[in-house]
Amino acid sequence: MRIARRCLRVTTLLVIAFVSVLALASSALAGSDDQERATNLSRNIMSPFCPGLTLHDCPSDASIELRQEILTMVQDGMSDAEIMDRLEQQYGPIISAVPDDGRSWLVWGLPAAALLGGGTLAYLAGRRWTSRRSATPEPSAITVRERERIETELRSIRGQWGGGR
Repeated sequence: MRIARRCLRVTTLLVIAFVSVLALASSALAGSDDQERATNLSRNIMSPFCPGLTLHDCPSDASIELRQEILTMVQDGMSDAEIMDRLEQQYGPIISAVPDDGRSWLVWGLPAAALLGGGTLAYLAGRRWTSRRSATPEPSAITVRERERIETELRSIRGQWGGGR
């Protein structure tokens, strides 16, 4: 009976330790997810402090403070859209590094379509040019009358040159 109680106590302690470790690990992972989400957001936000750089790449002290503010908003449970709305209210629509005018697909679509179209035209032109070179004209068939005329002409030429056979 004593051994059974000890086993029960040890098992209970192990279960409590295991649950504690899981709880700590999940909170650490949640913090990591918040940090990752805040970092991704800062990559999609133009820095109001460093022209031409995203907030993620800007080395100024003000940008570090704004990145920390974004992390706090993420940890407070705000969605990405809510955070972007708040930042756009503070700094204006220019803060968004990703254009949201509905035409951004043109930036990626037109060059891709041009490459695809140009490649297709080059392929078709190449096939056409190589097929012209490799196609040798078929000898045309001559009629019996034409053959007789050629043979007559050849005999007369051979006779003139003295090469008659």
